[in-house]
Amino acid sequence: MADMIDIHNDGSASFYALREPGWHRLGYVSQEAMPIAEAVRLANMDHDWSTHPVQTTVMDMDGVTTLDIPDKFAVVRTNKRLNERRAFGPVGTRYTPHPIEEVFSFVDELQGGGATIETLGSLGRGEREFVTIKLPHTATIGGKDASNLYLFAGTSFDGTTATSFDATAVRVVCGNTWKMAKRASQAVVKFRHTADLDVSNVEKARMVLELSLGYAEDLTMLGNRLLGTALRDEDAANVLAALFPFPEHVKPGMSWDSLDIKSQNAVTKAQGQRQSVFGLYKNSPAKATPDTGWGLYNAVTEYADWFSPLRNDDDGMRRAEKILLGEFDDVKDRALDLLLV
Repeated sequence: MADMIDIHNDGSASFYALREPGWHRLGYVSQEAMPIAEAVRLANMDHDWSTHPVQTTVMDMDGVTTLDIPDKFAVVRTNKRLNERRAFGPVGTRYTPHPIEEVFSFVDELQGGGATIETLGSLGRGEREFVTIKLPHTATIGGKDASNLYLFAGTSFDGTTATSFDATAVRVVCGNTWKMAKRASQAVVKFRHTADLDVSNVEKARMVLELSLGYAEDLTMLGNRLLGTALRDEDAANVLAALFPFPEHVKPGMSWDSLDIKSQNAVTKAQGQRQSVFGLYKNSPAKATPDTGWGLYNAVTEYADWFSPLRNDDDGMRRAEKILLGEFDDVKDRALDLLLV
């Protein structure tokens, strides 16, 4: 599977991008902004969705018996172009599947106000779909360091997650994503998979715009606070020591030979993490204002998003998916806590 992007049986990929293709060079690249329905069609994500009762088959000495599983349903996706079917789930009685162009139809309201669909795609076997929207607002740190604001919107068709809209920022200088949702204004809006999709398109568009405006204000405030925090090299080293600690039983002055293999490996890992982030802080071509909390925070996020190791599957699309789903946010949140103390 090309790196978590959904690939159909004919080899086509479920992905759309505006002007700039993904690194994997999969899917369709448009040179002009598209309505959500057209982007979905070009991404080969034009599906019909339906639900069907879930059953199980039991084989024993008496023969074969088919049993219903009460109140459980499979979500079946049928690709309109290929007539290809896949099943997801199970889901409960209240779950109602909606095509992505219906779930995210409010995007057309946003595009009328200057927003654009940047990417759209399907992950795994197609159980998750997402759209990335560039919003018309920006946050500017220190009067010159501009961050575009984006909306990552995702939904699932296996009942595992609600439809959510998450504001985030991509720093123009280094293309480094970073989130302050927990520290800011809980910059997430969620809707349930129900028959009426909860609220109207106009209401969703209004909520998302309010979300992004509040996020821009919080991002600017926190960024300027970090920018005004001066750091010496020893201060940065202390922050990184707290961010990537040694095991509690490892004390200063202990000899290397007194540590067991597990402890030695933990110390080596923490030292490598500290050195990697400090190297980015001092030498990265994309580094922010040096000798400030802002500079160190950006080094931490650059490391977390692009240089931290992945288990087993160390490829670009897997890393991009983990950024999108916020799986690197814990280290960023801890760094922010330490720098704001």
